[in-house]
Amino acid sequence: MPDATPGEWWGQIPGTKGRPPLKVRIVALRKSRQAAEQARPDARDQGYTVAPETLEAADYVLIVTTLTEMVADATETLE
Repeated sequence: MPDATPGEWWGQIPGTKGRPPLKVRIVALRKSRQAAEQARPDARDQGYTVAPETLEAADYVLIVTTLTEMVADATETLE
C-alpha cells in the first residue's frame, strides 16, 4: 500500500453465544517511517520473540469499523 493512500477491506468477526457474525470494514494507512519506528514494540529488548507480522502491523494505523463507505469513506474514517 503506497504511503498516504488508505486501503480498506471487508471482514467478519465470528458471532458468539448465538449471535450472528459481525461484518466489519478494516481501514489502514501506512505510517511515516519515523512514526513506524517509534511504534515498533521493544519486546525484543526484554527478551521476547516478536512475530514478523507484529512488526509489520506497527507500520500502519488500523481502524476496524462497522461504518459503510456511504457513511464515511476511508479518509473520513481515519480523521
